[in-house]
Amino acid sequence: MYASINTQVITNLDCRKAIEQGIDKTTVLNELGGQWGGSIANHMLPDDVPAPKPASVMYPYDAQSARASLAACKAKDPELFDSGNQLSFTLAVQT
Repeated sequence: MYASINTQVITNLDCRKAIEQGIDKTTVLNELGGQWGGSIANHMLPDDVPAPKPASVMYPYDAQSARASLAACKAKDPELFDSGNQLSFTLAVQT
């Protein structure tokens, strides 16, 4: 399982960190079938492609850190938030 954030659409690093830290990737993977649904990727290359890869997930699930990143995001880019005070973005999924 790999997801990426378009850095040209969401240019604020704190906003991207808030999204990454706010996703419980283990729960998502379990909903996709657990170990039979794949594995949590920390890079965009398949594991069988020989290339240097990070040792761990860069931004693991951490609700408290996500809230702090979200607050920093809102302070820098308040226009990214909708009238309900929620970070607003479009999620595109390819299956």
